[in-house]
Amino acid sequence: MLSGTIKEEFKDPCWATAATLGILTFASTDVDATTSKQPWPLGPEDSSDLEWLRLGAGKMKLWQLLNPLRPQSAFKPMAHVLARISEPLPDRGVDGVPPDLARLCGMDEASTADNNAYHNIAHGLAQLQDVQGLQDGYGSALRVSGHMSGAFEALLREKDLMALILLCMWYETARKTKWWIEMRAKYEYAAIRSYIQLHHSENIAAMMSMVGLSEVRRAADVQRIGLRRRSLSLYRKNVNIASFYFYQDGSRDNITRDSTCTSRRRDANLASSQSANTVEEAVIAYYDNPNRNSASAMTSEKKSDKAPPAAASANDNDVLPSYKTVEKAAIHNHTNAVIRAAQVRAQDEQEMQSMLQNVQFRFRLYNPDLEPEHELEGYCNCLVHQYQRKKWERRKVQSMWSKAVMYPGEKAYDNCYTTQVNVFTSNPYRFNVISPYYSYNRNYVSTSSWSPPRPRADLYTEYVRQTIELNAFLNAKAESEINAKEPEVSIWEIDNLAKAASALSLEKSGGRSDTPEASWASTEKGAKAQPEPLATTSTNKSDRRQSWFKKMITKKTPEEKEAHRLEKLSARCGTLRNSILQEEHARWPTQDWRRLVADYQNKVGMTRKVAELREKYPIQYLHLLSAGYFEPIPVAWADQASNPLKFRIEGMEGWRGITPTWRGYEDTAEERLYWVLNHREGTEGARLKPDMISALNMARQRMMCAVEPPPQYFSAADTCHVQHTSSGYSKQVMAPPFRAFDAPETAADDTMILLDVSGSMDFDPMRPNYNDYLITGYSRSTQPKNKGKITNAIHVAKAIIRRFVDAMINHSHSGRGYQLTTFANHASYMGVLNHRNFASVWRNVQFGGGTRVMTGWQRVKRLHFEKHRASATHHPVYGWQAGPQTPMLRLLLLLDGEATDMDEFELDLLGNSWAHVTIFLIGVDGCPHHHRHANELQRISEVNHHVSFVDAVGNMPERLVTHELLKRHLGYEVSMAEFVELEQPPAYTEL
Repeated sequence: MLSGTIKEEFKDPCWATAATLGILTFASTDVDATTSKQPWPLGPEDSSDLEWLRLGAGKMKLWQLLNPLRPQSAFKPMAHVLARISEPLPDRGVDGVPPDLARLCGMDEASTADNNAYHNIAHGLAQLQDVQGLQDGYGSALRVSGHMSGAFEALLREKDLMALILLCMWYETARKTKWWIEMRAKYEYAAIRSYIQLHHSENIAAMMSMVGLSEVRRAADVQRIGLRRRSLSLYRKNVNIASFYFYQDGSRDNITRDSTCTSRRRDANLASSQSANTVEEAVIAYYDNPNRNSASAMTSEKKSDKAPPAAASANDNDVLPSYKTVEKAAIHNHTNAVIRAAQVRAQDEQEMQSMLQNVQFRFRLYNPDLEPEHELEGYCNCLVHQYQRKKWERRKVQSMWSKAVMYPGEKAYDNCYTTQVNVFTSNPYRFNVISPYYSYNRNYVSTSSWSPPRPRADLYTEYVRQTIELNAFLNAKAESEINAKEPEVSIWEIDNLAKAASALSLEKSGGRSDTPEASWASTEKGAKAQPEPLATTSTNKSDRRQSWFKKMITKKTPEEKEAHRLEKLSARCGTLRNSILQEEHARWPTQDWRRLVADYQNKVGMTRKVAELREKYPIQYLHLLSAGYFEPIPVAWADQASNPLKFRIEGMEGWRGITPTWRGYEDTAEERLYWVLNHREGTEGARLKPDMISALNMARQRMMCAVEPPPQYFSAADTCHVQHTSSGYSKQVMAPPFRAFDAPETAADDTMILLDVSGSMDFDPMRPNYNDYLITGYSRSTQPKNKGKITNAIHVAKAIIRRFVDAMINHSHSGRGYQLTTFANHASYMGVLNHRNFASVWRNVQFGGGTRVMTGWQRVKRLHFEKHRASATHHPVYGWQAGPQTPMLRLLLLLDGEATDMDEFELDLLGNSWAHVTIFLIGVDGCPHHHRHANELQRISEVNHHVSFVDAVGNMPERLVTHELLKRHLGYEVSMAEFVELEQPPAYTEL
């Protein structure tokens, strides 16, 4: 009936039925005192949650067809209430919305319902607070609930904090207008308060006071409410509170002391709560802040607003300057499918990588892409099968991750050993890539002791070539397929589609009769037909079969087909648009947050590409947005053992990346880095990551370009000459001619030193032995250790830093020195390093651990911004942000190999225009791995002019290295004559 013209006599019954169904649905909560089911949002997710919102949205659709405000309507006596429901809300801006509420909702003068899901609700609530009278309040309350569908409903389903608060505010006022609203409010209102206190108790009091929700501000979760009531009862009955502590602790020895202290503190708090109107309010105030009247709290209240000094650690040198955070942003508790999957994967990602490395080391598999194999498919308790069973146990984690990052139409797969005999596997590598361990006509020889198969060099080369070719094919195919699935029209203009579909439907209705066949033909696919009366006769069954058959064979007119297509397209585009808007608002909840993200995109140089993706490729935009591609890297990730930028990408194993062309990258950080490099403004052509064969060939070519260093840089004090490892210097790849990009160093600039102290700095220098592309072992080099064995010896890293510090002191004519930070698994601040205290500070340097440069980088940034905090701001997620007046940070970074998070570090540097980093890479003579890493750093320095790079291998001329480092660090061509003056040890009178 609703698909055609509705007769006048049916309109009022239809509206009455819809209104009754809406009231019944709203009042039915399926929760009572006798059931254990918890109301939303405390209980488990259910399909019936918030179904009253969906029904309310349907009622508003009926409004347009039935128009209860027409003159002949039976609802004319309620015209005043219905008129309030249909009154429009402001289209734009924040006029009438309390400033605090607008700020928490991220609203400004440009806010609309399209770019802010809270817009209509906030305006409606602001007007609802000013309404006088139950009838006006009833209509205004229904007007607000009528705008809760769509984007706001999606936020409620995600249990977004601000959406829950707005719903709570609505309940607080709307429950007073009608009994059936109160029936749901008495359960869900309390449940929402408990949920908020349970999950957001750390910041909720401040937010509640800002929006004026006294009830929510006083609300607590179930356990806390129980504690308050029990404590209130004990107080009223004058029961000794010490007995309560006894049953909690089980400690009789402390009853008297706890009783006395607790009574005194309780009395002090209750005495200070003289402004409370009742005893209950005083007890609640006490449990909201039990330490309010403690000695420490009273003392702190008397102090000034200054932030407390940083706590001293065991090492006095690690005490950092105190600072006060400029401004705390709004509460941020966003999550989505990618974030949830990443949190689950991160729990054992590092454990799996460590286990793989142990297996590779145990069976001498030196190429990192080699997975151990076993010829036995049955049960075995060897180390290889232990690792493979561990992979099998992670299948649910892998499935969850794949579902979160897959694009439409893609299929997940794995490579677990229990499915190796499955010929129906969807793994594209299974039958297209040869095994590096054995050929197809493998033949095993029985031996007394078992050992796993060893890879063969020729098979490994073929395995790598086939993998590279298949990666390229699958990447191109995936990119082509997802591009084809993108909407053919702009999702930001779907209103025009809806109007066109509506116009075509109206033309059809006016030109054809309302026969059952026409109604069936115009019914959208998937729409629900009107319920039919119950019938048991064969005639009714036959009629239904005939009706279904007629629907299948009835031909649609071209206008009907086009209208149907436009309706489906509009619905699909609308869902995609709403998902993007919800994700954007949830990730960047405030205007300042969005401004920071826009500034980051501009500094990185991808503003135009992001806008193009949002307009023309919304599916890919939403995927990348959900993975955080368009915003800075969160500070908290630096010290985490595993984070979303440390996940391995393995095409053979089915561990996916984020972008459509994820195959071929080592991890998610490298994938994101190259995506940014390929989509920055000014990039000509694709900057593809070299595959393993190309990278190794380029490393060998670079190694062959090494020449003897210039003789004028000879020094008998160099480490290689002092330790007598071998005669003469090693051949070096000379640094390219210096080109200045940043402004030269000034007195206001901040120079710091960041040193790698990982365990590899203390290892014997080793270089790999290659058979084609397969590593067969390692050989020792004759060069000195980077750290050195003898404490009094001048080792390489120490010698370079000392020469650099001496030259910088002479250049700046200041003997104060420069701050030194070390990093391995974690960072340590060693203090200020100068000519006088060099030996004593160096003795505190401890070597050992992994190589995680981001830990040191975050510590250096913290030191820099605490020194210049007046010109910077601090963000709770992204950390310190430089201001226009923040001085330049000039950092010297020394490391001896590729850090595990080097791609993450390079990615972070792309968005920092306030820092210039000079990298010195120490390598082993004749090691292609060093030159492969050097090639990568050279590529980074070419696209990011705030990064410069110098490397040296083997027996290195330290004066040559220091001269090249000074040129890049100071930002100008330091002549040889000036360098000779700078490298002289500074006089003690200057210190």
